[in-house]
Amino acid sequence: MRAFILRLRPVAFAFGAGAIFVCAAPVVWGQTGAALIVVHDAETDEAVASATALLVETGQYDVADETGAIEIEDVSYGEWRVEITRLGYRDATLDVEVDERTRCYVIHLVPTAHQTGEVVVTDARVLSFSEREARYLGELAGAKLDRRMGATLAATLKNEAGFAMRSMGPAPARPVVRGLGGSRVVFAEDGVRASDLSATSPDHATTVEPFTAERIEARRGPKTLLASTTAFGGVVDVKRGDVPLARPERVGFEAGGYAESANLGGLYAVKVEAPVGAFAVKGEYAERRTGDLRTPEGTLENSSIQTRDYALGAGVFGERWRAGGAVREFRSDYGVPGGFVGAHPSGVDIEMFRRSYRAEAEYRASAAGVERTTVTFDRTYYTHTEFEKSGAVGAEFVSRAYLGRATFALEPLGALRDGELRASYEFRDLQMGGYVFTPPTTERRLALALYETAPLGGSSYQFSARYEYASATPEAGNPSSRIGWIREREFHLFSASVTGVWETSDATFVGLNLARSTRAPSPEELYSEGPHLAAYSYEVGDPDLPLERGFGGEAFGGFESDAFEATFAAFWYEYDSYISPRNTGEFNYQQLLPIYASAEAPARLTGGVASGTWRPTANFEAATHVDYTRGELLDENEPAPAIPPLKGRVEASLDIGEAAFGASADWAAAQRRVDRFEEPTAGYVVVNCHARYVRDVAGVAVAVTLSADNLLDQSHRNHLSRVKSVSPEPGRNFRIVLRAFY
Repeated sequence: MRAFILRLRPVAFAFGAGAIFVCAAPVVWGQTGAALIVVHDAETDEAVASATALLVETGQYDVADETGAIEIEDVSYGEWRVEITRLGYRDATLDVEVDERTRCYVIHLVPTAHQTGEVVVTDARVLSFSEREARYLGELAGAKLDRRMGATLAATLKNEAGFAMRSMGPAPARPVVRGLGGSRVVFAEDGVRASDLSATSPDHATTVEPFTAERIEARRGPKTLLASTTAFGGVVDVKRGDVPLARPERVGFEAGGYAESANLGGLYAVKVEAPVGAFAVKGEYAERRTGDLRTPEGTLENSSIQTRDYALGAGVFGERWRAGGAVREFRSDYGVPGGFVGAHPSGVDIEMFRRSYRAEAEYRASAAGVERTTVTFDRTYYTHTEFEKSGAVGAEFVSRAYLGRATFALEPLGALRDGELRASYEFRDLQMGGYVFTPPTTERRLALALYETAPLGGSSYQFSARYEYASATPEAGNPSSRIGWIREREFHLFSASVTGVWETSDATFVGLNLARSTRAPSPEELYSEGPHLAAYSYEVGDPDLPLERGFGGEAFGGFESDAFEATFAAFWYEYDSYISPRNTGEFNYQQLLPIYASAEAPARLTGGVASGTWRPTANFEAATHVDYTRGELLDENEPAPAIPPLKGRVEASLDIGEAAFGASADWAAAQRRVDRFEEPTAGYVVVNCHARYVRDVAGVAVAVTLSADNLLDQSHRNHLSRVKSVSPEPGRNFRIVLRAFY
């Protein structure tokens, strides 16, 4: 066994490449063998997925799976230099030896305290589109995450390529991807769907705290079908590592927080991980308190937020297995503003609570074509209560959800690589009270999904398929003048997706994705009939709604060189039944609320996303992206509701030793293609700047990020905001983010 420590500057983190040991593996006969590398985080000792290992002398490379394991096959005997790269981590090098014995090398990557240029590696094995997209557009980590940090997950992601934000004040905000929102976009923590009700109504907040995330990944393409039948919207996965993946060698500690001026509030958080005998234990706590939002046109009353989020987890590990469990609890008290047509005059106060228990076990051994088996169980209790200013309960929601799933990592078969087979079962019991007249409903989902990849020469292919049985069973109801007889509904869903990527030269690639997407209507879309005061609407469902079905495609490509990178994607989604709650133009005069009715119609969404990055020197970077979505209801030849405008970002950054500086401009065009009774919005340009400094203080890495958002105090309105008629977006906002690692 050998080990070494290397001090990296200017960040001044400690970097360690851990034990090198001989694996229990069969002897490889002949003159070629395999290089096995396991990548861990130097601070948390957790596995680092998607790291790239490049064999410098030959150009061979592979990408780490979810356990951090990398295997470079068919390597000639001898000593080789390997470069390890991962977005959000410092690059590292490792000398490996390949002979008749199969060695495993464990290496620890240091999280970057400031963002440096990523290393892009290409050879005959073309990266899939999802891997390329994660590298360029689909991931927030490290310094980039600190610069974008907002009070909610939606505020953190809103200016990323392809994203927009649906909101009704600061707290009840949810990301929208390419014009698709609600349950078409799945939110997960460590790969498990977050069981809250944020997808069902614009006043419902997400139960995900972005500050304590290790990274935030956005996935589209075939692999999304492992988690959902909605192939177009994608999956936003917040990586936390609540269940430890490996036993750390020492105690790790992280503390941090931030404060901002637009709402005169902030957050503090702490994380600890430690070895305890044969176990690994970890815990975290975060608390946020903000006041009412300040805008260029005044204060948005009743928009404060208070949240508390904690998690405890433990794991135990064997030679071929690991097992663990975790509990996470999230509490939030927040306000929904009032003061406009349909709104409660003084707004509504909401108390929200979620507690999740998770157990996970993994066994690594080859049998019957399976390399690794992972079993996960998750139980979530969620409650959400809406109070009028008088103290009366306007609405109450209680959900109990159970998820069980088994994931099988498949052995290579012919040209097939990195395959996964997943079976899952979900049960949710949804109870509603107050003045909400949606009946109590139980939901069941049983699913089977397959994902495979096939690298062939200068091309790469991915494909997936998912079958799901879904049912919604309401309590027995009576005939209604609006929605008819309430009854059980059953759905059989089938979705599929295939992607091909072709390398047209050493510097360029093109690709094509084709997909079929399906979605079962939610209980709210099927059975609602009554006022929802916090959402400022009288909601009417349709128990006869069919499956939401669509077929679509995406053409994409890119260019890569030492100094310049560019990617583009053009998409087309054709729905023969697109379900959305639409403003009917009618009022329920008893509550003076506009009536929103769930309806389905043929629809088409088209658009594109493009990005470019220029690095003329090692320490300067300029980047831009632009995205556009056009939505149309085909039967009526009218614009689809709630479609974001053409928007984009331009930014530049400079690294000078331990400091980094940057400026950016977020812009949006006017949106005049609107649904009936939907308000148009004007375009805007918002200027921002930031600075970051990193230093090693007595062995503790400290990173400070200063940001100024909307530096010119520009009054602008988010087209997807329900309160845009009375309030613009935040005004000038100064923010400081502090993190310390040990």
